[in-house]
Amino acid sequence: MNFKRRSRTRSRRNSLSVVAGPEKWQKYNKKIKNDANHDSSDEDGLTASELKEWVDEFFVRKSMLEDNIDQDVEVKLTRKQTLVLSTLVPDEILLMEKFDVSSPRRFVGVLLMADVSGFTALSERYNNAGKAGTYQLTAILNTYLGSLIEVVYSYGGDIIKFAGDAFLALWKLDKRSFLCQTIHTAIACSLVIQHAYGSFETDAKVNLKVKLAIAAGNLIFSPIGAGSEMNYVLFGLPVLEAKKAESLCASGEVKLTPTAWGHCYSRNYVHHVDDQGYITIKAILYDPHETNVTKPFLDFPAMLRRVNKPQTMLNDLSDSLFEPSKKMSNIEIIKRKEFLSLRKTILLGEERNIGSQIRKFMIRPVLTQIDAHQPLEYLTEMRQVSVMFVTLKPKDCPFSQVINIVHNSYKITCELVYKSMGCVNKIILFDKDVMILVIFGLRGFKHESEAQATLKCSYNIKKLLTALDGVLEVSIGVTTGKVYCGVVGHPLRREFTVIGAAVNRAARFMCTYRNKITCDEATYLNSKLSGNGFTVQPSITMKGGGLNGATFAG
Repeated sequence: MNFKRRSRTRSRRNSLSVVAGPEKWQKYNKKIKNDANHDSSDEDGLTASELKEWVDEFFVRKSMLEDNIDQDVEVKLTRKQTLVLSTLVPDEILLMEKFDVSSPRRFVGVLLMADVSGFTALSERYNNAGKAGTYQLTAILNTYLGSLIEVVYSYGGDIIKFAGDAFLALWKLDKRSFLCQTIHTAIACSLVIQHAYGSFETDAKVNLKVKLAIAAGNLIFSPIGAGSEMNYVLFGLPVLEAKKAESLCASGEVKLTPTAWGHCYSRNYVHHVDDQGYITIKAILYDPHETNVTKPFLDFPAMLRRVNKPQTMLNDLSDSLFEPSKKMSNIEIIKRKEFLSLRKTILLGEERNIGSQIRKFMIRPVLTQIDAHQPLEYLTEMRQVSVMFVTLKPKDCPFSQVINIVHNSYKITCELVYKSMGCVNKIILFDKDVMILVIFGLRGFKHESEAQATLKCSYNIKKLLTALDGVLEVSIGVTTGKVYCGVVGHPLRREFTVIGAAVNRAARFMCTYRNKITCDEATYLNSKLSGNGFTVQPSITMKGGGLNGATFAG
């Protein structure tokens, strides 16, 4: 796909004209007049030094001004804006001392990977139902996902990462606990989730289910990126093991990795060990926190009663909880205090005055809403977009070098995507493969042809990332279609995401056709590019049994 790029003005730049100083023009005109009376040897006009000054004045100064325009202007944030921003990042960001790649944090922790099935089918069901269907879908997503997240926070965990219809929760080991006790907390949380919300039937007759996988061990949390385009990744063997356990897990199950199970006492649980050594937990017999090891665990019914609230409660909670106290009644203040106690760390954003730092981790449409003092719910919509999933395979090297490769890859991708008026939505690291999700066509970043812009950008990304030292291969999947866009999760921890069949197809193209740029038929037709740069690929069967149609590669 050797596309020629057209230069395009970026939407968030101001209109700014930069011209050379008038004295330069006068000097240049005067020189031309004088040159008319001289021989042809002087026809070049300005001397080399004067020409260099003029070029520096015009081009270098313009470049410097453009760079300054690209940087986010320092803004004074209100308390509400800072609190809303804090709900969109994990605790690790709010606790950071330095917001740069040079300060990764190492710790021992327990991971819980939750993968919800049914979200894509649900979004497809409401795809053509108009605004009413979109808001109904949002209510279902936030009610279910928010309930799971609330259970995690009530057990002392933190949602470290979202991935569409999945999330990764973290329990950090503190000096007062043993690892077996922290793993037990994650197990108890998982069993409560499965018993209370393991199966949820929606009004659209789509059943939502969740599978849960637990891993434990040494982890590295590192910010990546630079300037106003920051993100973060979580590295370590537990991340890889959790993904493997999740792939072996069935809906309704709680699966432990062999490494995590090695820190537990088998007598404490009703369990089953499969052929690959992964453990399915079915019930708790004894609590490792108890000093009396013979005392049976009988608190599970009480644990379930504490979380079985009316599920509509979460839909009634909004950004109004972050309003100043003087605007609220005494009852609302008490309610807010009780609500915020579930995740007290979001108050650190205001206490530490780091709102301007948190902004760097936000996707542009979210920033636009927050800066305009508009509710994030206004971002909710069904929208035609082009999706780009990028995966790069780093060479086998220590995690410190992987961080550097990921950091450089992310910076390059953000720069190219930004120039093409797209948005980098997520970055995830699984099995040492780095996956980046990019969306073209979001609100405020509309193209004449999202499909064409996405394909051109994908070509440039593959070319530059492939040339990066330490990168073995780059695979890109591009699709076009209508998806659900919006901020989903819990009022205390949420994230902007896109959900739909187009996202799933792009991910499967990326994983199936290695070291290529592949796209679906809709992208090919909508791009209006010459067919000479495309080659038809063998069709693959998609998840659920459907065929994806023609697939093209460049």
